[in-house]
Amino acid sequence: MNVNLLYGQSTFNPFGNNSILLPNFRLNTLEMNTQNYSPASDWEIGFAVGLYNSPAIAGNLSLISISKKISDHYFYLRYTPGFQKAFSFRSGTQILVSNSQQVESELKTRIDYNDNFGLGYAYNISGNLSAGLSVRYLNQKTQNDIPVLVSDTVSYIIAETEELERKYWIGDIGIMYNLKNKIALGIQTKNMIVSIDESGAVDGNNYSLRTPKGAAFYFDYLPAENVSLNGIFETDLALSLGTVFSFDFYNGSLSFGCNLLHDKYQSPFINSVSPSINYSSNLFSVTLSGVKYFTGRKGNLDLNKFIVERIENVNNNRFSYDRAYLSINIALSFKSEQRLKILEAEILKEIHPTLVDTYLYEPFAKAQVINLTGEKLRVIPSAKIDLINDGFVQSQSVVANAHDTVYVPFYISIPEDAEIKKRDIYQVRLLIASGKTENDDEIQKSILVNDRNSWDGNVRNLKYFVSSSYSLSRKIVSEYLKVNKGKISDDRRLDIFEKTKKIFDEFIKQMTYVSDPRATKEYVQFPLQTIQLKGGDCDDLSVAFASFLESIGIQTAFVDYKNSEAVNHVNVMVNLELKPVEASLITKNDKKYFLRKNSKGEDEIWLPLEMTSLTDFETAWELGSAKFYKEAISGMGLIKGDVEIIDIY
Repeated sequence: MNVNLLYGQSTFNPFGNNSILLPNFRLNTLEMNTQNYSPASDWEIGFAVGLYNSPAIAGNLSLISISKKISDHYFYLRYTPGFQKAFSFRSGTQILVSNSQQVESELKTRIDYNDNFGLGYAYNISGNLSAGLSVRYLNQKTQNDIPVLVSDTVSYIIAETEELERKYWIGDIGIMYNLKNKIALGIQTKNMIVSIDESGAVDGNNYSLRTPKGAAFYFDYLPAENVSLNGIFETDLALSLGTVFSFDFYNGSLSFGCNLLHDKYQSPFINSVSPSINYSSNLFSVTLSGVKYFTGRKGNLDLNKFIVERIENVNNNRFSYDRAYLSINIALSFKSEQRLKILEAEILKEIHPTLVDTYLYEPFAKAQVINLTGEKLRVIPSAKIDLINDGFVQSQSVVANAHDTVYVPFYISIPEDAEIKKRDIYQVRLLIASGKTENDDEIQKSILVNDRNSWDGNVRNLKYFVSSSYSLSRKIVSEYLKVNKGKISDDRRLDIFEKTKKIFDEFIKQMTYVSDPRATKEYVQFPLQTIQLKGGDCDDLSVAFASFLESIGIQTAFVDYKNSEAVNHVNVMVNLELKPVEASLITKNDKKYFLRKNSKGEDEIWLPLEMTSLTDFETAWELGSAKFYKEAISGMGLIKGDVEIIDIY
């Protein structure tokens, strides 16, 4: 998840430049910059130490932060003792005690600004849209020296100090839209809600922080895969322009960034530069960053000028000094962030175990998957049907662009030795991964698994029943031919024709027509079952006879009559491997055979057979060729698609 937001009173980030379109690194950012999510999906702590080219600041600890991500929600809390700015102004005051005596005393005004606490919340509305809010707590302490004349035997002046404390609560909201991970556009409020709590005896309005209301507009553009150009424009004319370069480095990512800054209170026009270098892995992140100002920051302070202009930002103002930071983030969970999520899944077809190869080339399920990250990912799907598959079957991967939604197909294999005794409901587990060892998401669905005699009604898939037991079919054919030994013509050209005739007559004389047990087209017998039962319907008889011929190398095909008298019908067609000029060897009626081209582009003679005639070869040939000529040729069924020839190999 990559919530792309900028928040708060100021968009200045002292801990380095960043890009929402290059999320390969994270930074110790303030709550107004929560677009830098960690790869960890649980808790994360961070801290930063600073080196300051300025008068001593109490300690070098600049930041301690803690964040937590829960699903699409992100929470952030920080304590920043190093975010402070102190001012001390001097003024000379002459006090007239008498006509002959003056006493002069030097007084001071001290102002301490502290940006101590901040918290943020962001919500990922969708893969491309996110929104959130931030709340900041700032504290201002003002000490004014007031001269007091003490008159006893000797008159003198002492300075008494009066204090004022102001507490600022500042709240803002923002929204960010990411367009195809090429450009991101955002808008945030500036000082939308300001609540000031005052205590003390002295009016401190003269020294208070400026909190003008406004807005900031953010853009991030990715001209190349690992390069980002980004900028921020605030309605009070503050401007930030930067770039980031990022690349893979030692099981993590290394990035370099630089920002140029401008605002109307500092000179020259580009008043400072903020470079950074960052290395991030899944467990930690280290950043070295800083800011360099182009004008000197020393000299006497003008109290009157300060009262007029004041400051808006504790961290970046016309009195700020050069400084550097070393920041470290540590993930408190070794669980990787979820990068892919299944939005929904659908079972496309039920399982017919005998049609084993079907599910390797045609998906049985699909899922809608969203890429939760700002980078291109490869979605690796896998599936397992409980009680059937020993392990997960991995499917071909699909590429998902940043924040994109893709449909992912799932394929499966059915082991030949799987015990599937009856039609039943099974549970299938669909997993997706993004190339890591862990799976990103999983969903479980119910699926109907049929028994081994079940068929999906597609004639093309009858070939799986044909090829299921060639060794057994070859033994049966061997017995048929042995009975007819010596009855086959010596003309080698008629070898296939004669064998087909003898095998058919031996097979069919044992058969009776028996409809499916379920009275539907969904049940198909294996050749051995047809022999044992001594009967079957057109599907069963066609499968058995085709298996017999294919087992001894005779090429066959199914003829699928898709709309024959409103009932689908299947017959067998046999390749005699005769040339057209040899047709007279078997018939003088050219309507009794069909010419088809072989792999060499040569015409060969094929015979259609009606498997349900249950008489003899000649009758089956006569009925089969008559039906084929009427519906496929004269009726143009082959052209219309009402009749289809399906090869078995």
